[in-house]
Amino acid sequence: MFDADAESIDSLKSVGLSSESFDRVLMNPPFHDARRHNVSPDPGRRLAHSGEAGLLKRWVDSAAWLLKANGVLVLIWRADALDEVIETLQPVFGAIAVLPVHPREDAAPIRVLVRAEKGGGTLRKSYPPLVLNDEAGRPTPVAEAIMRDAKTLQIAET
Repeated sequence: MFDADAESIDSLKSVGLSSESFDRVLMNPPFHDARRHNVSPDPGRRLAHSGEAGLLKRWVDSAAWLLKANGVLVLIWRADALDEVIETLQPVFGAIAVLPVHPREDAAPIRVLVRAEKGGGTLRKSYPPLVLNDEAGRPTPVAEAIMRDAKTLQIAET
């Protein structure tokens, strides 16, 4: 694991990384648009949670630079912006798979986990949602199995 500015290929190079050297990249970019959401007054939290327009493309470009042919990118993003993610991925990535994450069974998804393959085909797969909490606010058995027993998410098994 490296701590480099994922928005900058020059930053990745500066920590000794080279192009097409990884099989997998996991990313959790700051996905709140600072122009549309309240941002934290704490600089560290603001940097971790909010980004500028174009941030997703810069992160995806960095992942594409890092990944070998057929390498896999997995990222988390806001569910309400899934179309933006797919549009950003499609020039370089294919074989896109989506796992919606719901806070409760009766609630709309709040996040999506997206898996894509560098140079992959056009296949698009949707997984059944991951529901985090039951009606009483306790973790669902599936969420517990992931958190406590390190169960693999379906999206990671493909």
